[in-house]
Amino acid sequence: MVTGLLAAALTVSSTSIAADQHHGTSLELASGVAAATEATISLTPTATVSASTSTVAATATPSETATPSTIASANSSPTDLPQPQGLPMIPAFPSSPTATSSPAASPSPSSSASPTASPSPTATPTPTPTATPSPGSQPVNASPPAWQESNSLLAGYVEGGGPFTYITSTFNVPTITASTSATTDIAIWDGFQNSTGSQIIQAGVAAGSYYLVNGAYAWYAWYYDSTGGSPVESLPVTVNAGNTVTVTIYQVSGETWALELTNDSTGQSTSTEQIWTQTSSTAEWDVESPPTSPAASTLTSYSGAVRFSEMALIGTQSGDGEWLMSQSDGQTATPSSLTSSGFSVTDS
Repeated sequence: MVTGLLAAALTVSSTSIAADQHHGTSLELASGVAAATEATISLTPTATVSASTSTVAATATPSETATPSTIASANSSPTDLPQPQGLPMIPAFPSSPTATSSPAASPSPSSSASPTASPSPTATPTPTPTATPSPGSQPVNASPPAWQESNSLLAGYVEGGGPFTYITSTFNVPTITASTSATTDIAIWDGFQNSTGSQIIQAGVAAGSYYLVNGAYAWYAWYYDSTGGSPVESLPVTVNAGNTVTVTIYQVSGETWALELTNDSTGQSTSTEQIWTQTSSTAEWDVESPPTSPAASTLTSYSGAVRFSEMALIGTQSGDGEWLMSQSDGQTATPSSLTSSGFSVTDS
């Protein structure tokens, strides 16, 4: 949650943003990002993003760690609950945006950090075609949630138990209604966490005021494996408001996992294989307000609802929990009841 404004205007013009851990203790911004020692960063893009050939690295200290407050706990104590985890930092930008301009960013006078020599940019890996496994998954249990938690990052459902070897869901991409002058972001995804909630593998779509195409919000596809040491990476699938997207993540063998994303509206699809060295103890389906800096920004408002359907898992299901998003500026996102046909998330 943004708790104050750092006097720095940041413009991003490249393809990747990285975080070393799920809580987002460092970030790598490509081509012209200023860093500061203060805890909160406000991003104010001035033009559309395009690819660059250099990066500037910096480190910031998180100003806030989301600490959920227990609303209800039927079958577990607060210490048993997973912590809300999501994207570690701004997701990577698509490698080939439609934008044509590429302005350079400069630090504000109050910024104490100076740009350093930049390494080569991180390239989006070539997707590895992988066949979807044979049917054998089970629908997600639609029982009332064993717990509900309020937090500033996530709105959705968590299924405990595991280990899980397969997760899938289909969701719609909503129309954004937020002003482009605001610092907002949104991600929609499914994925797994380990037993401590410190590692995650996930894939989905995202948009935010940090990435505008022709002056408007632009959706894009991405994936993230926190154990691989790589930044959040974009996927070569075009996504627009009104599309329907299916995300599937499954174990190929051992520590090799496949992540597949399909735009069901256009038929465009891609997959990649990653090394996931953790046990998949919880499965999640979430709408997220991921951090655009070490401090979270505001959830990007949207019209209608994000509807998750065709939800399925392979693994032992031991009970689900519900994330309720509530941000300090009054922005909220609330899931509907989980049923056999899925659930919806609306913002207000």
